[in-house]
Amino acid sequence: MSENVTAAAKKVYEYCAADDLIIPYIWRCAFLAKICGVRIPDDTEVVCMNEQEKNAVSSEPYSNALAHLLILFGAGYIRFEQMASLARDAKKYEDEILSAESFVIEQSGKDEKEQVSREYIENILLCTIESRKHPEIQTVNFEMARSLCEGPYTTIRKGFVYVKDVAFLTVLANVKEPMGGIRGGAVEVFPSERNTGDINQKKIDEELNKGNTNELPDILFLVNLKNAYYIQQIYSKPYSVEFITYAKAEGIPFDENFSRKYDEYVLNNKLKITVSAISRKRNICGDDVNWFDYGTTKYLDKQIIIDDKYDVTKEICLADVGKEEQLDDEVLINTAMDRFISENETADKTVIEVTFCGKKYVYLYDSAKGRKILLDNDKFRRIPFDYNNVWTTVMEWSRSKLIQKKGDCIIVPDSEMAKIAEGDRDYARRMIEEQYSLKKNGNRMLQKLSELKSYAKSEMDFKEQQAKFKASRETGVQEDKKNEGVNS
Repeated sequence: MSENVTAAAKKVYEYCAADDLIIPYIWRCAFLAKICGVRIPDDTEVVCMNEQEKNAVSSEPYSNALAHLLILFGAGYIRFEQMASLARDAKKYEDEILSAESFVIEQSGKDEKEQVSREYIENILLCTIESRKHPEIQTVNFEMARSLCEGPYTTIRKGFVYVKDVAFLTVLANVKEPMGGIRGGAVEVFPSERNTGDINQKKIDEELNKGNTNELPDILFLVNLKNAYYIQQIYSKPYSVEFITYAKAEGIPFDENFSRKYDEYVLNNKLKITVSAISRKRNICGDDVNWFDYGTTKYLDKQIIIDDKYDVTKEICLADVGKEEQLDDEVLINTAMDRFISENETADKTVIEVTFCGKKYVYLYDSAKGRKILLDNDKFRRIPFDYNNVWTTVMEWSRSKLIQKKGDCIIVPDSEMAKIAEGDRDYARRMIEEQYSLKKNGNRMLQKLSELKSYAKSEMDFKEQQAKFKASRETGVQEDKKNEGVNS
């Protein structure tokens, strides 16, 4: 066999014996091409390195990733400077390089007008690599970087993602998204307060459209790339800013479920509104609208117990009016109340409670004017007098016949009235007036305090009757036993 091997053929291994460096590997590929009779097609052009450039990469370690990176360079999709800067660490970024090449292959089948530029592909590739290189920047894949590059609010320069819309930048600042800059070759992260400063749209446009592409724009870039990627998907939709703030507060992750979580939030928090209503049952608090006059009461353990439940509660869905456009909270609340009123018989002076975005709003319905008057929820729920003491005292007066009615006047001795705190006396007077009004008008539609008295008294009477009946039975049994003893 050695007789057939020429001296020139033996020199093959002088070029490609080592396979741990890139140049011997390239020689090996060249010999393989010649051995197989493969020639570069005449209709194909490649970018070639000069001697100086070849020497610059000749000592780089061979890897499959570097081979693919060199093809990207030769095909004109990445500049030599960028290729050379990635050559040594190409193996670390193999997934990113192969993704870029797959995209280039996909592009080759498209019409020339539809194909993207070298700068576009280079920026996306560098973005994925920079996100891997710097721990301060969230890692993104090729598809995410594409979206950040061609989206309406962001763009990429030398691998870093910049916001090109000042309104979007302001939103990111408001939701506490940090930004970054390069200092001493390293990424430095700045708090959200530094995001905007004196930045305006003109400044952004000037920096992003600089002619010198060797310099980074003199504005901060994004570091939370995944956050920006998912935020862009919902940013133009109604209530997006509100949801982003909510998501951060609640720890909702920025991931593939982010858009679905947004839809759920809008439906459940903005477009599904719980409306409750309760009618007025007594008039003890005068002109003040207070729960004491509305809540259902019962007498238990010698006390008035006031229920905290409403008469009726309905869930109102507004998906047909607020899904496509953002409506103010006040509009949504009023729309929900109007639907509730139209679907449910609602009397004048009804109190309506709206549960919206986790908060409760209380309104007084004025049917004559069709108005809903906003009330102070805490004040409405806080009963302004010692109602159990007042009621007990009034009931004692009633049983003791200390309350007298002369004409249109109801009289209680001053000495008795003095037993009630001065601030509670008006409530006591109204309780008394209500009892007489009830007797006079025979109005059984309202739950009056006298009903509580009757209920309590009827319970006591029933228990007394039970006790008497039991005693009479026992007496009768004893008499029967006596008679039996006598007869025997």
